[in-house]
Amino acid sequence: MIESLVQIYGEAFVRYVLAIEDAPTLTDAILNNEQVAAAQVLQQFASAASSTMTDPHGVGRFSQLSQLGRWQEESGSSIANALRIHAGGELPAFVQPSDPLRNALLAVARDIWPSLLMTPPSSRPALFWTSVPIGLYTHPMTVDAAKAFLRDRNLKKLFPGAPTGRAINSLDLTGMSNVNASWTNSAGRGGTQQLSTLLGLIISSSHLRCLAEDGEVSWNSLMVAISTTIAVMRRLARGETVEIPRLIAFAGLKVPEGESVTMPHGKLRPTRRVDVDYLLHDSGSATCVFETTYPLRLRDISAWEIGESMPPHNWEQVRAEQRRAQRKIDLTRLAVLLSSPEDSFWALTEVGSLILDPTTAGGASQWSIQRPLASNGEVNSEGSERISSWFGIVEEKHPPELDIAMRRTLTAAGSRLDPIDGFVDAVVAWENCFGTSTETTFRVTAAMAAILETSDAAARLQKQKDLTKIYGKRSRVVHGAVDLSPQEAFTLRDSALRTAIECLRRLYSDRPDLLAMKSEQRSTQILLGS
Repeated sequence: MIESLVQIYGEAFVRYVLAIEDAPTLTDAILNNEQVAAAQVLQQFASAASSTMTDPHGVGRFSQLSQLGRWQEESGSSIANALRIHAGGELPAFVQPSDPLRNALLAVARDIWPSLLMTPPSSRPALFWTSVPIGLYTHPMTVDAAKAFLRDRNLKKLFPGAPTGRAINSLDLTGMSNVNASWTNSAGRGGTQQLSTLLGLIISSSHLRCLAEDGEVSWNSLMVAISTTIAVMRRLARGETVEIPRLIAFAGLKVPEGESVTMPHGKLRPTRRVDVDYLLHDSGSATCVFETTYPLRLRDISAWEIGESMPPHNWEQVRAEQRRAQRKIDLTRLAVLLSSPEDSFWALTEVGSLILDPTTAGGASQWSIQRPLASNGEVNSEGSERISSWFGIVEEKHPPELDIAMRRTLTAAGSRLDPIDGFVDAVVAWENCFGTSTETTFRVTAAMAAILETSDAAARLQKQKDLTKIYGKRSRVVHGAVDLSPQEAFTLRDSALRTAIECLRRLYSDRPDLLAMKSEQRSTQILLGS
């Protein structure tokens, strides 16, 4: 029986409900009569909610099993917690704090807690299914949490038009569901927000925070995370920008188990099982994860009622904030690429991401169906030091004038499925560094040869000739005159890309005085020996 229950509910849920957390292995656990009775109830629930051909991913079954998180007045707890008590266990303890909102949410979270331990359905993204636990809507303390929310001098700003003063006293489950507002946030999410849903999101977002930061969750860590999430919501209500956790799944570089690459804005670490199975949807091709933050801010908070149209949103400001956040990621990817050894490209290609936005069900999640062709190098301690060093350089010195060179070098290295596209991108990076409106081929290749071969005139001349050949191939490719074989395309891509990378290295390390110049001025300065 135990084995079948674990397959359905997950080991953490079964251990908790049957109060056998301390057993080394579940197969060796000897159940007493009360535990057997609780296990039989779980089996009955599972049988009633068994998957069928019309529910291949187990979504319907998960919804049915989530009823175990519903409040029972006769037991004074959720069904799952009542089974735990019957099996001889005790409910998780918490000290009632002075904060009435936290007090009410902890009471609700304790009864929802078993549902958070349950294995979500295989339909992805998995974290969506636990975002608003079913037990929230039947729990008597949910109304207390709503009242505390609306009495809070900061949080009440999130729901203009909501009951105030004595009117809050008469709030019930129905009235709570009618408290709505319209928001837009800097993560690009917008729409109607319901107070009752938001209370559930505070709990589920805290659950995600534990998994993202620690790779696992305990009742104690959930309590701490709930306090943190409430504090985040208060700051958002005051109009502040809050740095919240963000995970980005990358392909292209492996980080050894137990190691990490630390940078000022985050760290690269190995992928974990919880990342692939739960947090980062469709990230099976990921080879490392970047832990960083995202600047979350709420905009356009307004009252909303049924029948009213959505207010206008300043999406351009939202997109500007997204671009600023993406620039930090691009600089990280550039630092990694500049740290590449001679025989490979350390190209980080994003395959999935999660912003732990507490105002969005399941967080702000994105993923890519494109699977990159980037090679999977493995960083060592020396490489880790190079990455940290290069990040410091590019963060301090990278100018907007080289943004195109940065982005095209990154796409050439890891995002392009067709090597011809990568080849073209790499040469565009050349042009952003040294391009001119006239005599483009000569000026670009001569400037590159000059910065790459500083001490030997003969080598400089030969380098210019070689670069001219590559540049000529690129021109014929974009005009449709050359049909390259796959091997030739890869060779040209790699050669053009290595050249782009080395030119950027030289500009950052040897000629930082040229960085902020326009490309034509930059090439002129180099050719004149200035």
